[in-house]
Amino acid sequence: MNWTTVKIISGIALAALIVIGLLYIRILRADLAAVKLERDTAQATLAACQSDQKLTEGVSNDYQTRIRSLNRQLADLKRVRDNPRCTPVADPASGRDAGTGAGKPAGQDGIRADWLLDFAAEAEQYRLQLIACQSFIHKTWESRQ
Repeated sequence: MNWTTVKIISGIALAALIVIGLLYIRILRADLAAVKLERDTAQATLAACQSDQKLTEGVSNDYQTRIRSLNRQLADLKRVRDNPRCTPVADPASGRDAGTGAGKPAGQDGIRADWLLDFAAEAEQYRLQLIACQSFIHKTWESRQ
């Protein structure tokens, strides 16, 4: 081989190495851009998750506070009413309403006051649960705007 052929082959090999190096650099840049995009997406998702978690904790704490308050009120009412007598709904013999025969045992036709309190407390718990759910939905909607 003569010297010019060696120079030409060396030049072609060097040019090939340069092209391969440039392509490799381009691939690395594309990979770096993809990694940055993944990182940014992960950070945005984490921020949204933390925001949602704070929102959920706030609504949950408010709901739990209301339920504790309701339970205290119910316990206070039951403590005041230490004698849960049956109140007749209606006197089967005369057809009179409950107000006329208060204090008489009514058997299966009567309603005990503590049963009514428990029923009202359960209804109030459902109302508070609905309010908490609505609050969560509204706050979530507002945070997405």
